[in-house]
Amino acid sequence: MKIMQGTFAGMDFKVPDFNTAMLLGTWELELRETLQEILSINPSGVICIGAAEGYYAIGMAIKFPHINVLAYEDQSKYRHFLSNLAKDNEVKNLVSRGKCMPSDIQTSIRESGERALIICDVEGFEEKLLDPSKSHELEKAFILVEVHEMYVHACEEMLVGRFQDTHRIKTICGRDRLISDFPRKLSFLKLLSTKTALLNLMNEGRPFPMNWLWMVPKGLE
Repeated sequence: MKIMQGTFAGMDFKVPDFNTAMLLGTWELELRETLQEILSINPSGVICIGAAEGYYAIGMAIKFPHINVLAYEDQSKYRHFLSNLAKDNEVKNLVSRGKCMPSDIQTSIRESGERALIICDVEGFEEKLLDPSKSHELEKAFILVEVHEMYVHACEEMLVGRFQDTHRIKTICGRDRLISDFPRKLSFLKLLSTKTALLNLMNEGRPFPMNWLWMVPKGLE
């Protein structure tokens, strides 16, 4: 099975119990423009924190085959999926690690070079990880972080406050899926299925609307 559209179209994606939105290529489609920007900045290394099954870690490893992708994931089940997905896609530049702690941030950024990119989805632990007062290297890193307000009150405001002096910050807001988001390759299903059924295939199962912050170091725009 391959991802049908979007930034990672064509990537082999054989993952047990995957969300169909991933295979359709509509998963977190709010980030498409930002992901295209990421492709143009030529990061010196990628750090995926909360890598899960590898949608972003493997996708980035494919897009940037000549740099290392550090994939932090604390659950062994997902590290197993991540390893298998790397093999399926013949990825050689993935470095899989366990849980990322605040003490790992400085080292990982230095290891990743002067244009390090962080992709972070850690269910509220971003409050602890993304603190430039404790990890000064964060001031020079490109950061894409999913914000979990349901776990940490005012988390977005807190992160903006921490990085507004060193980064250009863009807030990306989640939105409901539309029938027009459905892959054109499967447009025939619009004749065979109900609108509700097609929207359910793109449902990401989020209990709350999600926002992301895309933070670019000033001077490196």
